[in-house]
Amino acid sequence: MTEILTLDEIKNWCKIDTTYDDFLLSALEVSCIDYAERSTGLYFIERDVTISFSGMRTSKWERFPYIDLPKPLISTLTKVETIVDSTSVIVPTSYYTFKNISNISRVIFTTSPTYDISEPYPFIVYFTAGFGSSADDVPELIKTAIKAHILYLYENRGDVQSEGGLGAPLEVDALLNKHKVRYVF
Repeated sequence: MTEILTLDEIKNWCKIDTTYDDFLLSALEVSCIDYAERSTGLYFIERDVTISFSGMRTSKWERFPYIDLPKPLISTLTKVETIVDSTSVIVPTSYYTFKNISNISRVIFTTSPTYDISEPYPFIVYFTAGFGSSADDVPELIKTAIKAHILYLYENRGDVQSEGGLGAPLEVDALLNKHKVRYVF
């Protein structure tokens, strides 16, 4: 995983001068990035994603059947495959269009591809998602939320709650809220 924050950035935010807790701070960063990505529904640093789908959807808002991709900010739709007679077949790009607007990323099938309905997940979509390939591409608001979360967990290390651990403070969720994926149809 590409680092979003440097250890020096974290230590400056937490006002830590020693190297004693460097490992702990790095581990907290990984945990807080994971929380932030799950909370927003986004990948921050670009990564290649492969997801299998059980079928196409329809709605009154789309003219053709489609597949909703779960992580917006998709920079590249690499390919779409279907399973036909237990064999993976690439769907021609002329069969579909790619819609990537705000929080909606969809593969819209203008021509229905042939696929094996006996397969539990007959569609496989390959794409790249994220703000960009480096930490510089991640918005400062998200970086601030991650640093605030790390500080909160660092200052409260050793404190135990009966259920679910410490969680995140409200200010972290408030900072992440601007980038949270909301599906409105």
